[in-house]
Amino acid sequence: MLADVTVQVSPQEADARLDRKVEPEYPARALDAGIQGDVVLNVLIGRNGKVKDIKVASGDPVLTHAAVSAVKHWRYEPWASGGNNLETETTVTLRFVLAKGPMTCSGQPANQYTFRTDPSSLNPTSAETSPQQAVFKIGGSVKAPQPLHTPDPEYTPTARKAARQGTAVLSAIVTPEGRIAVVKMERVLGYGLDQKAIDAVCQWKFKPALKDGQPVPVQINVEVTFRLY
Repeated sequence: MLADVTVQVSPQEADARLDRKVEPEYPARALDAGIQGDVVLNVLIGRNGKVKDIKVASGDPVLTHAAVSAVKHWRYEPWASGGNNLETETTVTLRFVLAKGPMTCSGQPANQYTFRTDPSSLNPTSAETSPQQAVFKIGGSVKAPQPLHTPDPEYTPTARKAARQGTAVLSAIVTPEGRIAVVKMERVLGYGLDQKAIDAVCQWKFKPALKDGQPVPVQINVEVTFRLY
């Protein structure tokens, strides 16, 4: 137990009063070793809303340092009672996930398209059978989309400071209108670069893929390279 705690608050209550949140950086050692999982922290918040103390409740040691390093910079709206600010204790859970699930790009309808389960097992010109709209694999009568606008991603300050470079790989579904509808990380880099890669790819525009001369949705793999100059 942390000492001098006046009020115990739930994670939900604490989240509602969170003024500043710093996301943890994925440790390079964890990326290399394929380590993922949850880190649970007991956090003591001072009367001024700043994090005063942190104790690790559970989590892989390779991940806990990154979690603590991020949470110590969090800031909360102070809790008050009778005109006095109170120290509070709460539990924070940070989830480290190597590969995130599919994410719908902003402005695109959710659940309209789904990724093909095993494109290599299907005829190149066939579509995945699913409740969502059919998504095709490039090949045969299905012609690949042509990029028109592929803005570069932003570099995060922490990645620049750590001199982190590399190439993120994403699966993406290009709509018949030539926009990116859904993306999924296939190779991650950490240091906040994966979200920057997703943000960039969601802005990409294409000349649509064609099947028998008609625009169709297709699944493609794209690479986003981060390089310091």
